Amino acid sequence: MSGWYTELRQAKKSDTLANAYKRLAACVRFLADMQILDFTESAIKRYQSLLKLKLKIGRTDLRIAATALEHGAIVVTINVRDFQQVPGLVIEDWSH
Repeated sequence: MSGWYTELRQAKKSDTLANAYKRLAACVRFLADMQILDFTESAIKRYQSLLKLKLKIGRTDLRIAATALEHGAIVVTINVRDFQQVPGLVIEDWSH
């Protein structure tokens, strides 16, 4: 969300500001229909075990992967290269 706040603060012209708010509102409406999975204590333990594997994947993506694994969820991503390193993680490639 910080990217949105930055864009809103930096908008100099009224049309740019109005457009930014319009896109933010559309994003919020879209996300309102999504289920948000908790980063539970078991997901944190899974994350810590994944860290020990020394995968070439960022910590935030590793947290996403751990959460998906704990909830039995599919990660839909355009970042297949990183997520495919995680053992047992089911991914769906949206890069096409």
